Order: sequence, then structure tokens, then C-alpha cells
Amino acid sequence: MLNDWAHRITGYAFRCTTSVPCRSRQGATCTSRAPGPYAREAGAVVRPEGDPRVELVEDGGAFYLRLVVGAELAAAATRLVTTDLLGKPLVAQVAYENVDGSPVTVDRDFFGKPRDRARPTPGPFERPGSGELKLRVR
Repeated sequence: MLNDWAHRITGYAFRCTTSVPCRSRQGATCTSRAPGPYAREAGAVVRPEGDPRVELVEDGGAFYLRLVVGAELAAAATRLVTTDLLGKPLVAQVAYENVDGSPVTVDRDFFGKPRDRARPTPGPFERPGSGELKLRVR
């Protein structure tokens, strides 16, 4: 079960910061391994020598995400993710919305911390710091 949970967390939360190519409408993708950012993406931050060494560990019944974050996250040119920014999916052609029908605004991070409205940090954590981090996720 731990491995399944770890796969879901690292697969979702870090798909733009590890090895899976994805188009980022937020403004910048931060990648650390090949194949790199979307080919027509401007402002991508690439750290080919970096390895975030993402690891989910259990300690005393709590789960922690250990990872190495570089200072390049602070340099990424980003903007707040909203319904307007996301546009409409190719197949459904229906705008993204919250369950209550209101427009989406991703103004809080994984922990509920408010996002910087002018320049949010790429990824699930707002201003996590840099270096080796240990974040309690459950």
C-alpha cells in the first residue's frame, strides 16, 4: 500500500519536475531529466544534472516526502492557474470548474498555504525552500 501511495504522490505531484514531458500553461515547467519541456514552451527551467531524489518515507506512523529542491523554482516565470488559463480540454470542450460550478483558481498549495498570486511556485508546494527537504504529507 505504501508503494502504491508513493507512486500516486510522486506520479501526480512531480510529473512536471521529473521525467514526464507535459505542456504547462502555468508559464514554466521545471524539469530535471530528459526528455525535457514541451517543445514550444517558452520560459522552461531545465536542470539536467539535478535529481530531486523524491522518496516517500514512513516514520512513526507519519508519511514524509523527502526531496531535493533547487533554487531554480524561485526563478521560474509562472502565473496563477485559473479556469481561463486552463482553457477547454480538446475532447470535452467544457471549461474546468469547481464542484459548485464556480471557476477554478488554484490559489492554495498541497498544504493549504496561499499561493503567491503574481508568481506562484511551480509544483504542489508554495515556496518550499531549497536543498534537502522533508515534508509531512500524511
